[in-house]
Amino acid sequence: MKRWCVGPMPVEEFLDELLPPAPKGKGVRVMPSCKGAFNRIPVDPKDEQAIYEKLIPAINYKKRCPSLNFVDTSTRSELSSLGALKPDICAYDSSALDVLERELTENPYTSDRKKRRIPAHFGYAELFIEVKKNEERDPFVDPLYKDDEGICSETNFFVQHESSKIRKKTEEDIGQIVSYATEACARQHRMFYFSVSIHGHHARFIRWDRAGAVVTRSFNYRQNPKLLCDFLWRFGFANPAQRGYDPTVSVASEKDEQDFKTTVTAHVALQLDLDGDKLEEAVGQHYQQKKVGSLEMAFLKDTWRIDVKGREKEGTILERLNVNGAMHISDLFCHGDVPVDIERVREEVYRERESAAKKASEKEAVMMEEDVAKDTTMKDLDAMELDGQSVNPGKSTNTCQDATSGTVEGGGVRTAGLNRSTVIQAENEAGRSGEQTEDDANHSNNEPHNFIKNPQCTRTDEFAHSPWACNGGRMVKVTKHTHYRLLLKAVGYPLQEFTGTRELFDVTLDAFEALIDAHEICKILHRDVSPNNIILVKDPATGRRRGILIDWELSTVADSNGEARDHNRSVSNFPQHRNENEIYQYGTIDFYGTWAFMSAESLDAGANFRHSIKDDMESMLYVVLYCCVRWLPHNEVDLLGHRMHRFFDQYEIGNYGALVGGDAKTGQMVRGTFTRDFIFNNAHVQSWINTAYSYLYPISTSTPDKFEGKWTPESFKQLWIDTCREKLPDNDRVKHDISDKKQLYYEMYEAKVPSTIVTVEQIVVGAPIGQRAHSNRRARTGVHGDPKDNNVAGPSEHLQQELMITEPGPCSKRKIHDTYDDPAE
Repeated sequence: MKRWCVGPMPVEEFLDELLPPAPKGKGVRVMPSCKGAFNRIPVDPKDEQAIYEKLIPAINYKKRCPSLNFVDTSTRSELSSLGALKPDICAYDSSALDVLERELTENPYTSDRKKRRIPAHFGYAELFIEVKKNEERDPFVDPLYKDDEGICSETNFFVQHESSKIRKKTEEDIGQIVSYATEACARQHRMFYFSVSIHGHHARFIRWDRAGAVVTRSFNYRQNPKLLCDFLWRFGFANPAQRGYDPTVSVASEKDEQDFKTTVTAHVALQLDLDGDKLEEAVGQHYQQKKVGSLEMAFLKDTWRIDVKGREKEGTILERLNVNGAMHISDLFCHGDVPVDIERVREEVYRERESAAKKASEKEAVMMEEDVAKDTTMKDLDAMELDGQSVNPGKSTNTCQDATSGTVEGGGVRTAGLNRSTVIQAENEAGRSGEQTEDDANHSNNEPHNFIKNPQCTRTDEFAHSPWACNGGRMVKVTKHTHYRLLLKAVGYPLQEFTGTRELFDVTLDAFEALIDAHEICKILHRDVSPNNIILVKDPATGRRRGILIDWELSTVADSNGEARDHNRSVSNFPQHRNENEIYQYGTIDFYGTWAFMSAESLDAGANFRHSIKDDMESMLYVVLYCCVRWLPHNEVDLLGHRMHRFFDQYEIGNYGALVGGDAKTGQMVRGTFTRDFIFNNAHVQSWINTAYSYLYPISTSTPDKFEGKWTPESFKQLWIDTCREKLPDNDRVKHDISDKKQLYYEMYEAKVPSTIVTVEQIVVGAPIGQRAHSNRRARTGVHGDPKDNNVAGPSEHLQQELMITEPGPCSKRKIHDTYDDPAE
């Protein structure tokens, strides 16, 4: 948290900048008097309970936060499992309370008085308040002001306790509030989230977003109750968007829900060849009644992209790959940044298109008159040559591109309406019709006009270098993130669901061809090859599942030497703390990919490492090796889980706390230390692994000259093709016992934790879409969103590219309004 936390922001500035003022005027309720508002809270409380037992009625009695009810949730969570999250106080609106109370009544296991209390439910919590007994537990420290110099920028905002016991408790307290904010935003569609931290008689306000957290100065709410009262009053009158909810998400209708179930059922039946009860069971992994909404079967990636100059959007990269015919890449429906005010965007798009259509019509009429005149003066000619084409006299040759798709011919105008794919970044119709406005002076005619003047963006980064920000004693790098959505046609199952050796080698060959095509045709390096980024999609024509390589947001363009242009890369987080696999450096764009599958050199090369296609090839080798050892039949060597952990997750802490790794992978290249004990049932699997390593590191073989120069895309692909030509078993998948290791990091964070892109050192809380039980958002202690992918915890890791929402709470049955840049337009 130290790297992405900004503070201490003056409380009044926090309120004015980050919360709207409460309404005033005739007929509007006046804020209750603040005098003595919290005097009933004990001067010397014996414990935390003594504080929140008095604080809750002080807020609720006079409705200091209109429309919300504050509830003691300190003893019960919606989840009964270990690690259940229970903030001391949660705020719910009346509709949420009705739902929670109804669930308590209907639940036969809540007869116990304690169990009948309203639980902490992060699907509904509008905000939470965490209480500690005294100021000693406050993890932050406010610096002293200097006369006219403001706050000393050298001051460390995080308190440094001499007592190791207290220091450990404050670190745990930080992890606690981070996990609460993370969970709330993982369960709700949020742009940001508010919370309050109370330490004895002092309080701080915190605003969380995907760039980090803004924390206020501490204030005494007993002596100065107006600040807390003002916050609660403003928050109570704020609309959902002002409280942080994503306004582009709305509750789905019953018809949407039924359409979704019908579409998912048909798709699952196609992908898995199931019917009857087995089909119903499989559909149940992706569909929960009353908890989904849908537009149509597609993959919606809901993420918060790192918004820095020169970094391409994933959709732009996919457009280039699609246009150039790269194999085994999902087709793109549309993509774009998400607006704060969707209705305003729709109106602007509509007006722009109407204007463009009108101009096109007028221009067409003028051109037709010119053609008639030409026809009169050249009536003796049978034909004329225009731009190298033979044109009959009297026929209009002019066409004007319409914004949607198509042309306006012969003076007929087709008005572009707001269809399912209303654009976020629509085409500049004025420029396309040949007339350039002053605003478009800096845009080419083919460049999209950005309608999103106010996209959903983080704000923590805005305050990172404010005069009051105390960044001393720590590295603070907070990067702007922008809410972004991308809609893909490919909807399938993750590679981990392969049925046997035949399918594993077929689909990974497909993914490898996608990797090579992207590099050879478009000079693009993927840089995040992992099992989770290869999906299986059945081809209806052949009845076979093919591999599709997805998740190109970390890709980059190669230079003339075939190396990544943005080559300064350094890892800063432990493998077990990564979220959705991406390792980020201090919240900047510095990242590698998925630790378990990164090349040996990239794990140990330092900041000046330059990624090339050979590193992507090595990652593909590790993907196949991982799947073979984990799920194909072999002699099942002792301590399999421990061995896999040592090979795929190994790391050490290097200079300045940076992570280094790759020793185990290097040892495998040189001496075969990992694979030498494995004997696979299928000899072709054994041969593929051994030969691939001979290509990668020929000096380790007895005949190095034979394999020298073979580590090339062409040779590696041919090895794959030759193996696929062999007779490989179709259904030999097994599940090996890895109980000697509690869980591999990759599987633990891919299967257990919801989210978008994160680490312990970063905070990016969000509400992704989909039913992937992922780690995009945290290891229960921190998040950083990315975002990526976007994707919310659900009952299954299956059908990972699915347009749906399965979160409990007020966002359970929701649909995303379509506001994307359609490449077809």
